[in-house]
Amino acid sequence: VIDFFGQKTNAFTGAAAIARRCEVPIFLIFIHRESDGRHTLTVEPGLFVDKTEDRAADVRRVTQTINNRLEEWIRRYAGRYIKNPQSVMLVRIFFML
Repeated sequence: VIDFFGQKTNAFTGAAAIARRCEVPIFLIFIHRESDGRHTLTVEPGLFVDKTEDRAADVRRVTQTINNRLEEWIRRYAGRYIKNPQSVMLVRIFFML
């Protein structure tokens, strides 16, 4: 369970769990449409999962970090999501894969 827009919710933990097990980074990727119709793709620096004795806490911490970044991007482009709420899910699916 993580916080997302101030609400407790379940979140996909697979990316964090796999990254922790394989010791590979997660690259957060965002795409949005500019006002002139072009698309901008942003790839953030790799996010590594610190491995501690508590696997569940490691996965939860990184899953929260991923969703915090998603929330920041949705807030940045909020007007576009209000006009087309389905865009939030499309960005989230793309973001999580």
